Amino acid sequence: MKRKVNILFLLLSVGLIASVGCVKDDGFDNNEYGIQNPGSNPGVLFQQSKVNADGNQIPNLSGIFSVNTSQTIQTLVKIAAGEAVSSDLRIGITLNNALLDGSGLTTLDPANYQVPSEVVIPAGEKYAYLVVTIPDASVLDLSLKYGLGFTISSLSDNGYTIASNLQDVVVGVIIKNQYDADYDFVGGYFYHPSSPRAQPNASSGDTKTLTSFSPTQVVSPLGDLGSLGYYVLLDVDPVTNKVTITPDPGHPSTPPIEQFDDALPDVNPGYTPQWDRSSECTNRYDPATKTFYLRYAYVGGTGYRVTEEILVAK
Repeated sequence: MKRKVNILFLLLSVGLIASVGCVKDDGFDNNEYGIQNPGSNPGVLFQQSKVNADGNQIPNLSGIFSVNTSQTIQTLVKIAAGEAVSSDLRIGITLNNALLDGSGLTTLDPANYQVPSEVVIPAGEKYAYLVVTIPDASVLDLSLKYGLGFTISSLSDNGYTIASNLQDVVVGVIIKNQYDADYDFVGGYFYHPSSPRAQPNASSGDTKTLTSFSPTQVVSPLGDLGSLGYYVLLDVDPVTNKVTITPDPGHPSTPPIEQFDDALPDVNPGYTPQWDRSSECTNRYDPATKTFYLRYAYVGGTGYRVTEEILVAK
């Protein structure tokens, strides 16, 4: 009987290997992805290139201050290869503001920025930065989000190829709002059906960075999933200081968000407060102390995963 089982296992294993070996990835074979395809030229790409479900570029927003001194924004250009370039690789960059279509960004006036027409990856390196210089941001409209689109258009070495699906990027520019800062965790709690736990706090050195999205909105890492690339948008009503929480459109994989202003959910599966400041988490902002009091959730396979947190600007 043991021999029959072993033979059956061997046949199944061979079948599985054969089936996996038959999977063909045309994008990989054609070097359309930003990775090194064995036997072909390594790709050159924008690290921050990303598209939404409609195939449009998702802007990479950077906040700057409304001052008349020079500031810079940068986006990384790299080779997808195991080894660094052996000699300087010159990468032609073309301005392509057609990429802004549907983004909601206002095209930055040429008088308000400076950008090179090429990026050079030095010998012995794998990457370099395309640097956009803003000489005077004080002339920009605080209510607008600006943008520039760029396309990798040429390479000085034919031993490399432009990764066609990662050759575009949209750089977004926004004036930092009053909520844009690093925040200390004063405390909080993460409610989960099977693994509830206390949130980090300031004494442990844990912080959260909130970045500007609009004059009243900041992007924040989502509860327990922030380290995995999920983010929410905190929208502060400037009159009432009430906070509305939604998924960040710049991270489309973020799940739907529900907020609970008055109390923890009493169903699915239902929770009771587990720390002494739970009642303060009513989704509001205190401008006097620069503090966010938040309570929001997403739904997992067994019910709500609820985050309560109090964040104080450093």
